[in-house]
Formats: sequence, structure tokens, C-alpha cells
Amino acid sequence: MIRRGLFVLGGALVASIVAVMGLGTGCGGTDRVAGDGGNPTPIPDAASDVADASDASSEPAPDDPCGDPAGTAARAPWPMAGACARRVSSRKELRGPSTGAVSFTFVTTGRATSPVVAEDGTIVFGTADAHLIAISPSGEKRWDVPVAGPVLDAPVLTSGGEVTFATSSGRLIAIALGTGIELLAKDGAQGPSALLPLADGTLVYTASDGKMHKVDRADLTEKSAIDVNSTEPLTLARDGAILASARDGALRRIAKDGTVSELFRAGAALLFAPIVTAYGDVIVVGQDAKLRSLDGGGRLRFERPLGGAPRGTPAAAADGSVYVATVNGKVVGLDRDGKELFAFAPLGLAESPIVASSGTVFFGAEDTKVYALQPSGRLLFSGSLRTKALSAGAFGASGALYLATEGGVVGVGP
Repeated sequence: MIRRGLFVLGGALVASIVAVMGLGTGCGGTDRVAGDGGNPTPIPDAASDVADASDASSEPAPDDPCGDPAGTAARAPWPMAGACARRVSSRKELRGPSTGAVSFTFVTTGRATSPVVAEDGTIVFGTADAHLIAISPSGEKRWDVPVAGPVLDAPVLTSGGEVTFATSSGRLIAIALGTGIELLAKDGAQGPSALLPLADGTLVYTASDGKMHKVDRADLTEKSAIDVNSTEPLTLARDGAILASARDGALRRIAKDGTVSELFRAGAALLFAPIVTAYGDVIVVGQDAKLRSLDGGGRLRFERPLGGAPRGTPAAAADGSVYVATVNGKVVGLDRDGKELFAFAPLGLAESPIVASSGTVFFGAEDTKVYALQPSGRLLFSGSLRTKALSAGAFGASGALYLATEGGVVGVGP
């Protein structure tokens, strides 16, 4: 079934009018724009601000976190979950849609993963009923390949024109992007996380055994398995090491030679992948409902209570600001020094946000809408998806936004 349309309902329309009139959030303080047009909803103040972020002598220079393709398809606008190996969920050259109008809905019979987007605009995703599917930028099916088990995490578009992914049982599979033909398949570890490609031709992932598994991308043969006590997706650090958010609260660093060290330890399990911002700041979120910013050496810059546990990996803009969805129904924005920018409340729980080149923050929610917020938290627009959003989005080169919903995969804009 193809579903099309855009309409903004109830309080979201009120919030849009408030945003246009320049009302709502101020520059800091406790004023907030709420998605339901309700009362301001502050979150707790920062618990600590340990490092002096104004110390210019230790200030790293900003870079493009996604400038190094690190084994992904170099020209693909969104080749993997989080956009690139540093997992920032932003691309400085991608503008995002200017409208919330749905351009297509591709219906699936099983829940879809977050999509990835190839250089030619092909959108690829897996499904929980054991398919890997490719569709065109307008939503027409290009190929649909049955695979050996449920696909629960986004695939990776690698530099060889392949789509590589893992099934929930640990089967590692590579498929030709252009044809959908299976090229390689090999058994890996059970319960794999999303794959992280590296520039040396390997892939790494964690699994239910708590180990980091490294495989040769050429033949998917395992090269090593190192205990990191993590089941979360891995992230590439600025210095080329790998970062792992661990179940015991540690942020672990795995050097290129396989040496494991502990950069930081929180008082509760770290959740989801760490992200590495344009300034080299490492952002982690924990089961204790706190977001922490660390410098590249693991020194705490600040920690901030979120008012609720995180619902997914944070996203970082080019200016170092960070955005995260929480289980208490808010999307929280913080600047690089931990100052609250906003706490926006849609009518349903939000999925992980992504950030466009302008700093606009996009996310879908369980209230069947897609939202676009200014960096201040003011609502630019919302559009009806007509079904619940179930994943973080992905940008195409045209500015379109793609995300998984309860019924399939939806295109929004451009």
C-alpha cells in the first residue's frame, strides 16, 4: 500500500505557530518548546562541569567527523548506521528535507532496520523476517533477497560496492549492491551488533559473548576476538583506535595492536555506541540517565542528567552540540559545554535524531509524525507518517530523509 500526504495535527500546529512568531524557547534558562504545546518542561541542571572547556591550550581543532570513509563507500551519503565510523548521525554537506511531506511508503512484512543510502540513491535495509531489500529514491523495489535469519541492525555499504550485514544468529553476508547477488557468507558470533568497517579492510563488531570480533572483509574469516564486555556497536576514535561502551560502565579503547585500556568508568552500564564529535569529544550515555562528554584521553568535560534513560545513540552537529532522545518522551539538546538548548516533547516517544548541515534536527516518533527542529528547539515543521517511526533516519544526497516505520520504510521530502 502506498501512503502519501502531509498534515500537522492539534498541538503540533500550535507549536509551529509559536515557532514562527518567535515565541517559546529563550536562549537558555528553563523555557522549552513542547511538541504538545504544553507547559515548559525543564530537565535537571548539570551535575558537574569538571573540565574547563574554555582552556584554549587543550582545545582540539574541529574536523569533519565523516571526512574519513574508513572502509565505507566513500561517496555514499549515508553508508552505515550513524552516517560514518564515528557514529555522529550527521553529515555537514547534507541539508535534509524542507518539508514533512511523505514522498513514498515502501511496505514490508517484517520490521525494517534503519536504512542506508548509496551513492546512486539506492536505499538498503534489512527486515526482521529475514530479507535484505534495496529500493530506488522514489520507493520502487530494486531487489529483495531472502537471507539466513532476521536482520536487526542496519547493513554497511563498503568500498567494494558491497552491502555487508549480519543476521541475529551471527551469519555474516556480503551482497553486491548493484544486483542483489550473494557474494560471501560465513558464520560469525551469535547476537552481533551493527558492523563497523575499518580502512584496513576489516570489519569489527561486538556480540552476545561480550567480545570484539574482527573479520577480514575479503572472505569474512575471523581474525581475532577480544573481550571488551560490550554488546553495543563500536565506534572509531579520532586517533584510529576503537571505542566500546561496556556493560560494567567502562568506556574501553582498543588500540590498533589489540591492546585494551579503560578510558573512563561511569557508575552504571554505558548504552549504545559512543560518538566522536568534530572536536574529538567522546559522547557516551548511560543506564543512569546521564550524558557525559569526554576529551580524547577520557577526561570528563561534563556530565548532564537527561531526566530519563536514553532511547538511542546521540547525534552531534558540526558545532559540537549534542541531541538525544529519552524514555521520558523528550529530545534533549545540549551545547558543546553541556548547557541545555532545549527539551522538546513530541506527542509520542522519539527515535534517535539526526542532524543536517544547517544544524536542523530531524527525528520520527511513535505519534506517527516526523519532526524538524531548529538548533534552539523551535519547531520548523512536522509531517504525518501515518504510522509509528521505528528507527533513526538517513539522509539522501537530494536532502530527502528515509526512516523505518511500523509499516515499512518511508521517504520524506526533499
